[in-house]
Amino acid sequence: MMATNPGPVKQENSVVVQNIKSDSQDETDNSSTLNSTPPKKRKPTSRNQQKYRKAWEHYPEFKAWLESVENNVYKARCKLCCKVLVADLSVLQCHALSLKHIRNVEESDVAKQALDSLSAHGSRRPSEPPSRALFKREHQSRPRFEKLKSKEPSEEISLDSLSIADPHSEGSSFTPEGGYIEPITIDMSQVHHVSTTRKPAEPASFTSKAVVTKPAPPWKATAIVNGHVTRLELNDYKGRYLILFFYPQDFSAVCPTELLALSDRVLEFRALQTEIVACSVDSHLTHLAWARTPRAEGGLGNPKIPLLADPTHSIARDYGILLPDLGHTLRAHFIIDRRGVLRHMQINDLGVGRSIDEMLRITQALQHVDETETGCPVDWKPGMPNV
Repeated sequence: MMATNPGPVKQENSVVVQNIKSDSQDETDNSSTLNSTPPKKRKPTSRNQQKYRKAWEHYPEFKAWLESVENNVYKARCKLCCKVLVADLSVLQCHALSLKHIRNVEESDVAKQALDSLSAHGSRRPSEPPSRALFKREHQSRPRFEKLKSKEPSEEISLDSLSIADPHSEGSSFTPEGGYIEPITIDMSQVHHVSTTRKPAEPASFTSKAVVTKPAPPWKATAIVNGHVTRLELNDYKGRYLILFFYPQDFSAVCPTELLALSDRVLEFRALQTEIVACSVDSHLTHLAWARTPRAEGGLGNPKIPLLADPTHSIARDYGILLPDLGHTLRAHFIIDRRGVLRHMQINDLGVGRSIDEMLRITQALQHVDETETGCPVDWKPGMPNV
């Protein structure tokens, strides 16, 4: 047997131990070095910044003074303060509440004071000093000229020759009305361009998309059907006649008389392959409460016809029956045939309920014309001769 030599083995083991110790020492040094080095702060990049949005200019608190900065989507400018701001919504809101900005907004009302003095024949109270000549934007300055509306709608006022009285200037004259009439010229280069053409006020109007012989305006909305909340749309009734029945409001006086009569006679319409959908501007929750209220208490007592909700008034606008001042619709109904074409429409005043018999007669007449391709004379009823 060969004898082993333990000497080199011990030496090799010692070398291995020393290497392990040196490696652990290096790891300890590296960890201490990493711990001692402070973390680098992350530099802000454009990805973390907000970009300027054109829609901000239409916000009520911004539209008089906010504008974009050319070639820089991360900046915004205040036209009244001549200041460049970061295009951040919170920064713009803080600027709008600053005292300097509010003071500049108040001083921009000099045009109103000038035109008020002009309309009062130059009279001004001594306690009203003039301010800097700065107009607001057109849509903010128009309401301030209401006192100067002329009897002629097309009359225009020239701002180039506009002057106001300076109560603090020397040689000012005092009128019997108690005002100063010494004129000073406004620097029109500091005034924003404003249209002062007087136009008569026009009431809000909506163009109806409902035209007889044309496809009925499409709609999709939440409805109450047999006491359950669901979604309905016009396309659900393709292949059948549909009567879209508009009424003003739930829990009213005349409306339940119409809807209860329709609910009680709905089988007569369904025998003609005709469905009825009642619609108002009330929400589906109001519809649900009204449908569950007993008839004796002014409710509908689980009606047999769907109640369509139009809280956004979109359907009422499309069909041209919305009363914007009152916030609800007229009494109206529209008969739509199997192809989705509008065949009949009737609009009533608010205080007049509709005739269910006449509605049924018109439906029968329209279907008779579809089948026979002939005309129906006055007061036509089923069984009478055609034209």
